[in-house]
Amino acid sequence: MSGTAGSGDASLAAALFADHVEHAEVAITWLAESADDGWRIVHANPAALVALGLDSVAAARAIELAPGIDRLTAPLANRLDRAELVRALRLAAHHADETPGRLSDRLGPRFMSQPFDVAGLRGITVIARSGDLAAELRRSAEVARRIMSTYFEHAGVEVFMKDLDGRYMLANDNFRAAWQRQGDDLTGLTDDEIVGPQLAERYRAEDERVLRANTPLEFEGVTELADGEHVFRVVKFPVHDADGVVIGVGGVATDVTESIRSRAALAVSEEQFRLAFEHASEGIAIVSTENTLLQVNDRLCEMLGRTREELIGWPGESLYPSGDQISFEEWTRAAKAHGHTVFERVVAKPDGTEVHVRVSAALVADNDGTPLHYVAMISDETERRLLELRARQVEKLDAVGQLAGGIAHDINNLLGGILGYAELVKSAQTDPDVAEQCEQVIGAALRAADYTGRLLSFARPAESVSDRFDMHDLIAEVAHMLRHSTDPRVEVTTELGAAQSVVDGNPNQLHGALLNLGLNARDAIAGSGTISIRTTAGREPGTIRVEIADSGAGIPPEHLSRIFDPFFTTKAADRGTGLGLTSVLAAAHQHGGTVTVESDVGRGSTFVIELPVVDRRRRPAAPDTGAGLVPGTRVLVVDDDELVRRAVAESLRRAGCDVAEVGDGVAAIEAIEAAPAPFEAAVFDLRMPRMGGDALFDVIHRRWPTIATVLMSGFTGDEGAEALRERGVGAVLQKPFKADELMTALARCIERH
Repeated sequence: MSGTAGSGDASLAAALFADHVEHAEVAITWLAESADDGWRIVHANPAALVALGLDSVAAARAIELAPGIDRLTAPLANRLDRAELVRALRLAAHHADETPGRLSDRLGPRFMSQPFDVAGLRGITVIARSGDLAAELRRSAEVARRIMSTYFEHAGVEVFMKDLDGRYMLANDNFRAAWQRQGDDLTGLTDDEIVGPQLAERYRAEDERVLRANTPLEFEGVTELADGEHVFRVVKFPVHDADGVVIGVGGVATDVTESIRSRAALAVSEEQFRLAFEHASEGIAIVSTENTLLQVNDRLCEMLGRTREELIGWPGESLYPSGDQISFEEWTRAAKAHGHTVFERVVAKPDGTEVHVRVSAALVADNDGTPLHYVAMISDETERRLLELRARQVEKLDAVGQLAGGIAHDINNLLGGILGYAELVKSAQTDPDVAEQCEQVIGAALRAADYTGRLLSFARPAESVSDRFDMHDLIAEVAHMLRHSTDPRVEVTTELGAAQSVVDGNPNQLHGALLNLGLNARDAIAGSGTISIRTTAGREPGTIRVEIADSGAGIPPEHLSRIFDPFFTTKAADRGTGLGLTSVLAAAHQHGGTVTVESDVGRGSTFVIELPVVDRRRRPAAPDTGAGLVPGTRVLVVDDDELVRRAVAESLRRAGCDVAEVGDGVAAIEAIEAAPAPFEAAVFDLRMPRMGGDALFDVIHRRWPTIATVLMSGFTGDEGAEALRERGVGAVLQKPFKADELMTALARCIERH
C-alpha cells in the first residue's frame, strides 16, 4: 500500500461523532468564532436544547455570547438550567484561547470542554451534566462504545487503532479476517506480529507521516493476502485525547480490488468499443431520443461527405432530401416495440449526390426500461443497388443474346438452303449471265453468313476460337459497318500504315472490341465530325498500334480513371451498360496487348490498342490427300430443316452419291437399321427434335463404328459441337457452307475410316 497520501476522508469519524452528539445523555454545545459575528453557537444536541428551554438549533444559534464572568463558583443546582448553561457558554467563548484543562478549571465540576476541528470549522465543545457528571459520562461513554462497536464490527470495512508504540488497541472482525486471525485478540500486538516485517515497515512509514502531519491521509497499495494480491485504500488519521494530545493512529481500510478490476475491465471494454466504433467498415451513429446525432464514426462521415463537427448535433431529418421516406417517429416506434428495426433511406451529400443506405437501429435503455438513445448501423447500399441494376441489364442482354443466337441459327439454316440451291443452279447453267447472277447470290449468302457468324459469336462467345487473321481486314469491316450506322455528317476514315498486321487470336473478339470503340466514338459526336482508324508499328518490336480517334466531346478528367471499370458509364440508362470498354480491355489483355486513352474535353478522344503480331497470315492447311467422293457412296443426310436437308442431299446426288434423307435422329437410326446396304457416311444436324445430333452420334459410334460422321451446326463455337469433335466426330461444318467444303470434309472422313 505504498501510495499517495491525500487530504483524507473523515466521514467515519464524522459519523461516529454525530452519533455520539445526538444520543449522549449530557448537554453538548458547539461554539465557533467568525470574523463578522464573533463567537456563536453552531450546534446543540437535544439534551442542551432541553436545558436552554428551546426547541430548535436555530433558536440556540440566536443566543448572544457576550463576555461574562471569569469563573463559575456558584453551587450546583439539582438540574442544569438555562442561566447556568448560558453563563458557561459565555465564559468558554471569552477564554477560548486557553488550553482545555485550564478552561475546564474555570467552568467548574459540572462542565468540561475540548477543542474541535472538522471540515475547516474550528471551535470549542462544551459538555454539561445535569446531575452526577461521572455517572452521566459513564452512561454516555457506554452508549458511544456500543455505537462504535456496532459500527466498527458491521461497517463492511477494516477498522483499527494503534497507540504511539504501534500496538493495536482496536481491530474489527473484517481486519482480523483479512489476516486470517478470526477470533484472535489482537490487542497489544504490532504489525510485525500480524502482517510480517516487510508490510510492517511500510505501515510504520505511513503511520509516521500521519503523525507528523497531524491530519488524516489516504494511502493505496497492493497487499499480498492468503488468496492473492489485493488493493486496499486506507484512510489513516491521528487519535487525540481530551486535551488534543495525539495518542495513536486510527484507520479505515477498504478492499478496492474488485472495483479496480471492474474499472480496468470497463476501460478495456470502452477502448474496444471505441476502436470498433471508430474503425468499423460500416457507418455507426448514436441518435438521441429527440432525433439529434450525438456521435458518429469516420466511416459515416466518409459515407455522407461531411465532417464529424458538421454531423454532431444535427437533426437526423436534415440529411434526407425528400419527405416521402420512413419518419423518425415510425422507425423509433418499431425499435421500441421490437428492440430494433431495419429500414432503407436515401441520404444527400453536400454536393447533392444521393446515397442509398440500409439502417439497422437498436434501442438502448436503462435498467428501468427508460429509452436513453438509439445506436444505428448504416451500410452504403448504393454500389449494391447499382450492381443489381447492372445485373438486371446483363440478364436482359443475355436474353437478347440468346434470342439473337436463335434467330441467327435459323437464318443460317435459310442461308444454307439459299447457298446450296444457288450452287446447284449455277452448276446446271450454260448461260454465263445466269451463272454470274448465281455467283452474286452465293456471295451475298456468304456475306450474310459472316454477319450472322459475328452475331452468334456475341451471343455465344467461344474462347477456344483461335486463328491468324489480318487486322486490316477487321478494320475495313468495322469501318464499313460504322459508315452505315452513323450520321452522314460524320466522316469515317482509315489509314492502314502498319507493315505487319497479322494477329493470332480470336477475330470475333477483336472485331467486337474495335466496333465498340467505333460506336463509342460515334456517340461522342454531336452533329458533324470525324472518326479515324489508323495503324502503325507499335512502340515495342513485333507489335501493331491501332488508333481509334474522334472529334467528339472528350472525357472529363475525373472519369478517365474509371472508364474501364465494369458497369461504369456516363450514358443514359437506355443507351449504355458500362460493359463496352471493360470488354475492350479484356480482349486486348487476352491477346497479350494493352489499351490506353488520351482525351481533351471539347476536342475528342483517342483510344490506342497495341497487339503482338505474327509473321504468317495463317497456319498451312493439312495437305489434301483424298481423291474426292467415289460415285455410289451411300450417305445418310439428317436435318429437321427441309430446305437445308434437300439442298445438301441434292448436292451429294450431283456428286454421284447414293443419298437417303430423314428429319431427326430417331428416323436416322430406323433408316440405318432398315437399309439394304450399309451407309458409308452420315451428315447430320446438331439440334433436332426427338433425338439430337449428339445422341445420334453416340448410337452410330457404338453400333455402326464404320460409318463416317460429319456434323452440321448453325452456331459458331457451339459447346455441343466442340464436345462432339472431342468425342470423335469426323468433321464439323459451320452453316452455311459451300458444296465443295462438304465434299472435301466428307471425302476425308470416309478415307480416314
